This record gives sequence, C-alpha cells and structure tokens, in this order.
Amino acid sequence: MGIISVFGTLVLQKIGIQPSSRAYDGFVRALVHGEGLTEGMNMLKLMQQRNLKAHDSTLATLSIACSKNFELDLAEDLLNELSASPYPYPCNEFLQACDRLNQPERALRMLAKMKKLNLKPDIRTYELLISLFGNANAPYEDGNLWSQMGCFKRIEAIEKDMAKNCVEHSHTSIRNLLKALGAEGMIDELVQRLRSAEDLFFRNNIYLGTPVYNTALHSLVKAKNIHLAMEIFKNMRLSGVDPDAETYNIMIDCSSVSQCFKSALSVLCLMLRVGFDPVATTYTVLMKILMDNEDFDEALILLDRMGLEGISVDVLLYNTVLDNAFAKGRVDITEYVVEHMRRNRVQPDPSTCAAVFSTYVRRQFNDTALQALTVLSMRMMLRQEDAVLEELKAKFADLVLSEASEPESEILEHFTTSDEDILTVALLNLRWCAILGSPISWSPDETPWARRLAADYDTRRMLV
Repeated sequence: MGIISVFGTLVLQKIGIQPSSRAYDGFVRALVHGEGLTEGMNMLKLMQQRNLKAHDSTLATLSIACSKNFELDLAEDLLNELSASPYPYPCNEFLQACDRLNQPERALRMLAKMKKLNLKPDIRTYELLISLFGNANAPYEDGNLWSQMGCFKRIEAIEKDMAKNCVEHSHTSIRNLLKALGAEGMIDELVQRLRSAEDLFFRNNIYLGTPVYNTALHSLVKAKNIHLAMEIFKNMRLSGVDPDAETYNIMIDCSSVSQCFKSALSVLCLMLRVGFDPVATTYTVLMKILMDNEDFDEALILLDRMGLEGISVDVLLYNTVLDNAFAKGRVDITEYVVEHMRRNRVQPDPSTCAAVFSTYVRRQFNDTALQALTVLSMRMMLRQEDAVLEELKAKFADLVLSEASEPESEILEHFTTSDEDILTVALLNLRWCAILGSPISWSPDETPWARRLAADYDTRRMLV
C-alpha cells in the first residue's frame, strides 16, 4: 500500500477513528494523482475487505485513471458500478480511449450506461461521438454509396440529440464532422457544413478558426478538388482568417495535384512573406512536383538545400525520390540518392532496396542490381559501425552462405519480433544474392559498386 494511504490510515486510527468511505475516497484521489492507478486499486480492495461501499466519486476517479491507461475492461467495470454521476467526465474519458483504440462497440455500451444514469451529454461527448461514428470505413478505404448513407444518418442522429440537449457545435466537433465527411468523400456535404459553421459562429460572434479551414482544405486536396480548395483558400484570406504554416503546406500540396510548380512557388512566396519557414513536408511536395515534370536536377538541389537549412531528411523522403527515379528509368538519379543517403547516415529500408534493385533490372543491369541489393542489405544491418560489422559477420556469415537445404527457415526462426524485421529481410536478401552467385562483402563501402557511386557523387558535386 502507498505511503499516503498508510500514513492517513495510521493517523485516523491513532486518534481512535476508523476511516470511513469518505476518508477512503480522499485517499484514493490522492493515490491516483500521486502514486498511480495500482495503489488506488489496492485501496479499493482494502475498502471491500472492510465492507465499505465505495462512493461514486471514488469509482469515477479510478475509472478515469483506467481509461487514460487504456485498461478499458477495468474502466468499464468500475463505471458499471456507478449508481449516479452528476457529470459526464468519466464517461467521456472512456469514450476518448475507445476512439483512440478504434473500439466503437465499447462506446455504444457506454452510451447505454449514460442513458441509464440519466446523464446528460456535454459538447465533449458529442465531439467524441462524431469522431467515433462519423465514418465507418477503415483507414485508406474509400467511401461508397452505402457507407455515405450510413455516415449521413449517424451524423444526423448525433446532431438531433445535440439539439435536444441544447448543445451547439464547437470547433472540435466541426473539425471532426468535416474530417468524417472528407473521409467518406462527401465533398458537397462537407462544403455545405463548412458554410453552415461559418454562419453559426458568426451569429454567436465566435471566430471559426484556421484549424477548421485546414481540415476542410486537406479533405478537398485529398479528393483532388483543387478548384474548390483554391476558392475556399481565397475566401478564407478575404474574410480575415489568417492561414498558418499547415494551411500553406496544404495549398502547396494542392499545387502538386495539378503538377503546377509555378502555383506552388506562388504559395511558397506567400508563406515566406508572412514569416513561415518551409519544413520537410514543404520540400517533399515541391520535389514531387519537379520530379513529376522530370526536373530531377532541381529536385536534388532542394534535397541539398534541406541539409543546409538543418532539416533532417528521413528514409521516406529518399524512397519517394527513388520511386520517381524508377518510374522515369533514371539510374543516375538513383545512384546519386543512394550515395546521398550514405553520407547523411540515413539507413536504407526494404523499400529502398526494392526501388534501387527494380531500377537496375528495368534497364537490364542485372549484375549491378545484385551488387546494389547486397550493399544496401548490408547497410540495413550494419549502420556503418565496424564493431557491429564484425559481430554480425561472425553471427550470420555461415547462415547466409550455408549449403543446408532450408537456411531460409532458420533465418525466419531466429526473428519473431517486429524490431528484427529489418534484419530478417536483409539476411534473406543476402541469402538470395549468394544463391545467384553474387559475392557477399561484409565491408559494403569497399565494394566496386559503392566506390563508383562515391566517386561519381564527388564529380557531380564539383560540377555544380
């Protein structure tokens, strides 16, 4: 038991008073906020051992802590023991956990519990309900006629209940609503709700806010409705709503849909004029537009500029460039980017290997493709550290070069956790290269292919 509970219990017993339910309620609150949920639950067990009934406030406090720790089974059990609750906060915390864990079925049970307690929802409840039930599709699934009809009915039911309880939309509920409509591809409905929100907030003399517009713009750009996005962006500025950095990045992304670099530069100029610096996302979109127009030289200049401005370049951005180089059959760009990665100490991943290997194969440079796959797979494992190099060589060289019947199964048996997936893929790549006769070098930077890439990189940099 925690220090707080022991001390409090001893003090009361010393003066001849047995702790009451109310005293234990105070202990539980102190424990949960001080020493954590476990000590709070231990105090509840002590109460039960002494046949003391826990107050609703005690149960609510513990349930809130459980919800924040995503222990939903325990949180739900504690809420089921409530006889009454004057406020919806404990239930809202549970709904928020359901939302984050994508468990709407639990949320339905909690709604039934709130109704049983005659607990009136507040705006936070409705914000979470829209987020939970606004759209039914899993991520990356497009909406269809049936899911859109379901989305409309659910939102309509939620808003009817809001009107019944005299609760008006907040900034968060509007954003969740627009996000749900955008996810379902209901663009006309999204624009209509944005206009309705503008009218509602104007009547209440409340500033609608840039984040609401950003949510709408993001959905429009995702739906490739660039003309409507531009219209809303212009109206937003004319009505005195100041765009933020996210707004400008969304509109630069909008320009990538139309593949218009001039339009992207115009937005970038506006962005710089009001004091927002470009970020990695900004450069990624600009580079994508340039590469779509096959202007790889300018794209690489932007890649170098990111380093000069202290913006870190991750493997995802490099893979984006490599994928575009593969699509255009540009081996020279592929080799430059691979060396750029090495010098910036960005470790390749399986997608890097696939893009580089495929680029060479597409040009029928099959031997070079195997050399590249060997080097990149080794770099995935080694992280360019000599100590690790020797360790991995001693541990895995025999496995890669084994003549056993099924070494691949042995490789897979060694690795069962997600943290080791990269190593598993690298070893399987090396095993496959060895079978095809490609020499395996445990000093990848010393291979002829790696040395040539380094020399070509230096030559290109001197010519710039």
